[in-house]
Amino acid sequence: MQHNDHGGEGPPLLIFHGLFGSARNWTSIAKELTDCAHVYTFDFRNHGDSPHTDSHTIQDLGDDILYWIAEHKIQEPILLGHSMGGMAVAATALGHPEDIRAAIIVDIAPRHYAPHHQKEFAALKMDVSGYASR
Repeated sequence: MQHNDHGGEGPPLLIFHGLFGSARNWTSIAKELTDCAHVYTFDFRNHGDSPHTDSHTIQDLGDDILYWIAEHKIQEPILLGHSMGGMAVAATALGHPEDIRAAIIVDIAPRHYAPHHQKEFAALKMDVSGYASR
């Protein structure tokens, strides 16, 4: 999972974007938070500069978060997630509360949503290598 290390003083703060977002959405806020935390921003799978995969579930995203934390030996991080990122953070916090210090959930509704954005997902899979321009 692609990440940006913004540095800073204090506990590790890992920030996760929403659907169709990227780590860049949080750059200005991340810089402001470096006075009180060591801030990292992330591109989830199938977003930004992270690799693309066939599977993209909230469980997958939560597993990616836990894998990154373990791989980088991060102790007691604070997780902040917006929208889809908030759902992944919530799933991580509920499934592994011993691995995190706190969870900050921004702008999600705690309910199941019917599938949507299917046309957008199909368009993202379209092979555009044969096109010279729009």
